[in-house]
Amino acid sequence: MSLSDVYRDRHTTPGWVYIQGSASERLLKFGVTINLRQRTGSNRTRKYGGIGDWRLLYRVWVEESGRVESDALKLLRRHAVRRSYLKDGRPQRTREMVDCAFSDALAALEQRLTESERASGWRSGDAVFYEFGTVSEDEDLVCRKDPRAPVGLPEGYIYFLPTAELELSVRSENCLANEGIVHLGSLVTRSEAELLRVPNFGRKPLNEIKAALAQLGLRLGTGIPDWPPPDLAELSERIGPLLKRVDELSLSIRTANCLEKEDLFYIGELVCYSACNIGSNAILVQPWIM
Repeated sequence: MSLSDVYRDRHTTPGWVYIQGSASERLLKFGVTINLRQRTGSNRTRKYGGIGDWRLLYRVWVEESGRVESDALKLLRRHAVRRSYLKDGRPQRTREMVDCAFSDALAALEQRLTESERASGWRSGDAVFYEFGTVSEDEDLVCRKDPRAPVGLPEGYIYFLPTAELELSVRSENCLANEGIVHLGSLVTRSEAELLRVPNFGRKPLNEIKAALAQLGLRLGTGIPDWPPPDLAELSERIGPLLKRVDELSLSIRTANCLEKEDLFYIGELVCYSACNIGSNAILVQPWIM
């Protein structure tokens, strides 16, 4: 079975999606499993991420467990935590941990659930004690991480990046999703006035979006000839894999660190390398043929 088959099967397999919390480290963890009791218990006993006090806070059975978990984590990417730890004597790197309030994590997850799935979810009464990193509504919005456009790809590709790449708050992401704005190209062609007319949209989400776009060298009110293209769905499907981040791959810690040192953040940038030395490791990659 190929890696693409494994990836697809994991995304489309029914199962439990859960959220655990660590009081000692003030962190949350997402996960998917068929055997909920065994998995959540083993996370404690085997100390996932080097942490031994994981507690189950929420669980829900869904039809596409991997997709739901992945989509929720993308919404919370600005809160992502990467940790190195040993598993069975081998170095591992966490990919499902976030540093945010439980309510924010739950809101991101529920956004990807159907109405019936949300109704069937279970929430622990102890979840109220895991409101870590809560941001007051009066505080200025700050983008914690500097998103960067894929510099190794054609300039126009940036418009096909999903709006999730901006790492916006759940409120802003919901407003855009409700308007059917899922690509940066569809966002930057909107004016400030158009966005302010969106229900539940206000000045704070507007400023957040403008700041995030500015970090990518983009701005609202940009004219893009022939946008959206008639074959937007097909182009997005073809270009989409190139715009995924390298850190979404199951790489070893050593390889991930080498790529980061070379400022290789997107798969499209990586596959453009025909043969190159990355740090002290020689990595051969088939060149991308357009």
